[in-house]
Amino acid sequence: MADLILTGRLNLVGHLTLTASAGGRVKVGSDEVLAEGASSVGPPVVIPPPPAKPVDDGTRVVVTASLNKTIAAGGKPIVAGGAVLQGNVPTWPGSILPGQRNATVLINNTPINVQGDQALIAASGALVTLNNSGQ
Repeated sequence: MADLILTGRLNLVGHLTLTASAGGRVKVGSDEVLAEGASSVGPPVVIPPPPAKPVDDGTRVVVTASLNKTIAAGGKPIVAGGAVLQGNVPTWPGSILPGQRNATVLINNTPINVQGDQALIAASGALVTLNNSGQ
């Protein structure tokens, strides 16, 4: 596998598809960039509170939309801020927080989100670390 590693100060603009060779991943330094479809696991949203049964207590969190639609990794938009949904049937919305692990590789002056960045689930206030890049 040959990863495509982005380093230094870059500001990607326009329409661009980044592709690593031989099944590799697109990375910023050593961290894989997040793409739409990235996922993780978060604490269950318990609404309504007990003794009622929660509407959807699923723990899967998936990136459903990136604010960037012009720069892609392997055909999927790279995440530079965006939206997530949590649940067995994606029910609970949330937002991807600005990238904390990458400050140098940007899309239209917005830092690219990488593995280890976080999303905030609105209903519970829980922070979820995004571990699966979705590439």
